[in-house]
Amino acid sequence: MNFREKLIQLWEGSGEEVVWQPRLEYWYQANRNRGTLPDKYEDKSLVEIYDDLGASVRYYGPYQGGSGFSGFLDFQYTNVEIEESASWRNSDRKGSVSVENVNENTAGLKSIKRTYKTPVGKLTEKQKVSKWGETSHIVDYPISEIDDIEIMKYILEDREVQFDDDFYREAETNLGKRGLVQFYFPRSPLARLFIEYMGLEKAVVELKRNRKKIESLMEFIDRQNDEIFEELVNCPAQVLNFGENIDQNLFPPNLFRKYLVPYYEKRLKQLKNAGKKCHLHVDGSFKDLIPLLKKLDFDGFEALTPKPQGDVSLEEMKETVGDKILLDGIPAILFLDNYPEERLFELTSRVLEIFSPRLILGVSDELPPDADIDRVKIIGEMVAEFNSDNRLPAT
Repeated sequence: MNFREKLIQLWEGSGEEVVWQPRLEYWYQANRNRGTLPDKYEDKSLVEIYDDLGASVRYYGPYQGGSGFSGFLDFQYTNVEIEESASWRNSDRKGSVSVENVNENTAGLKSIKRTYKTPVGKLTEKQKVSKWGETSHIVDYPISEIDDIEIMKYILEDREVQFDDDFYREAETNLGKRGLVQFYFPRSPLARLFIEYMGLEKAVVELKRNRKKIESLMEFIDRQNDEIFEELVNCPAQVLNFGENIDQNLFPPNLFRKYLVPYYEKRLKQLKNAGKKCHLHVDGSFKDLIPLLKKLDFDGFEALTPKPQGDVSLEEMKETVGDKILLDGIPAILFLDNYPEERLFELTSRVLEIFSPRLILGVSDELPPDADIDRVKIIGEMVAEFNSDNRLPAT
């Protein structure tokens, strides 16, 4: 069987083989931008590198051969105007920038400024881009004052969403047998406030000072998400990722229980009634959340990270996952040269033994730019050998 067929069987519950599926986009983009790709990969596309490494592809974007990074959901506005501009580390380079250009031509990019102009006011966010253009984070959040909430509501209400069938077909064509097309979508209301709209500190303070207004905004976001989930229910993708980036330092048990559990239960019921398989992205500390996570009706958990990078043992991870699918499981730092190979191989062997066959093995969360790419190929060979040793005889 090819990777796609194996993944389908895993999600259906009948899979017998582990799939090796590391996320290499972060590593590839950083090294391409700084000119440090290994000689043998200098002229290869990311898909060709995956093939050389004997690995499956999880997410589809421009580096897998795509035409852009618009995503699988297309958002359009009627009365909201969006202005984008960028600053570059080279002072001679100036000008506006589109979302597609930001994701495809990030070398030298310093920051991105995005302004939403509406009839009731404007909101502006600014993202700072890392040195080699492989990632960014928000430094100025769009909601800076409590009164900005009404402008954000206007923006959300003005927005229309449609599943991009052309992009999905493009993804299926370019991935082929390498993987099963899946994607993530806008976060839950609380995660949206903490990570995208207000920032943790501002959101927590306002949740204390102006609880009714903040909860009203979260309820509004949830209602606006109805349109998104209608598209998800009817889209052809069978696997969907709640890309929340859960960390108990952001979402401690009291907030997780009050605001996230009810949201997940409602949306999971909606998606699973439509036959979708769903997993939750947990890429931070989660030891205190184990009792809550293991009761949720997800089909899998992505990016759970054990020690020495995370805060849990493999046994505690298994308690969380149960008979669901684990996606990833190998700490990213073990692919760095300052950790001996033997430690990586030993932990990988334990992950294989504990979680197989309900395992889509990968790097928790993504391969670092300075990782030893040869270790990735060795892990692929370990997985192939493990599958061969544990494969049931033909009947």
